[in-house]
Amino acid sequence: SAAQLARVGKFGDGWLPNPSMLENMESNFERAKAAAVAAGRDAEALTLTVNRVAVLSEQGLAGVADTLHALKRRGVDEAILNLHPAASDPAALLEAFAGKWLADIQG
Repeated sequence: SAAQLARVGKFGDGWLPNPSMLENMESNFERAKAAAVAAGRDAEALTLTVNRVAVLSEQGLAGVADTLHALKRRGVDEAILNLHPAASDPAALLEAFAGKWLADIQG
């Protein structure tokens, strides 16, 4: 809501939209930044983090990487991923994703 975005700008460190908010994410985040400026705060210090944007699974690592690349191009600073509950070896899955894909996305 407009009031929520105003509070983000006035008081918050950033905004945490969920996937249902992606369609208008950039324009809504700009509203939060404008509220930060109006409150005398540094709008560029606000971070944009998206929650539950993808699920890590053995079969979907490339797709998750593509999703994260697209979000980065849209200005997202951080993303919170879910780990598939049926992952046979969660630690190995996380290591595989970090080793093959994460450095490229962060770069």
